Amino acid sequence: MNYYEVSDPYYALIQAESKEEAEKIYDKNVAHVDDYKNFKDEEIREVSRDYALVRFAQTKNDAGELEPPERILKEIDNPEIPVLLWDGALV
Repeated sequence: MNYYEVSDPYYALIQAESKEEAEKIYDKNVAHVDDYKNFKDEEIREVSRDYALVRFAQTKNDAGELEPPERILKEIDNPEIPVLLWDGALV
């Protein structure tokens, strides 16, 4: 599994097999557009698993508390959860 960070138009941390798959996941689950083909290199980039893990570990729940490490470690490699983080403005 690879990890991709999208910075624009909305932030997202995605796990996918390829950059193309990450773009499709972003289109479907974050941007909600039919075909956002305007990705620029600075908008989507592959990041290391360690980087993704640290970013994902900063996730807070509805009560404003950090998620337990057990949840983070369980979900970071779960292919059924392709979008690990997304822009708070979309909530």
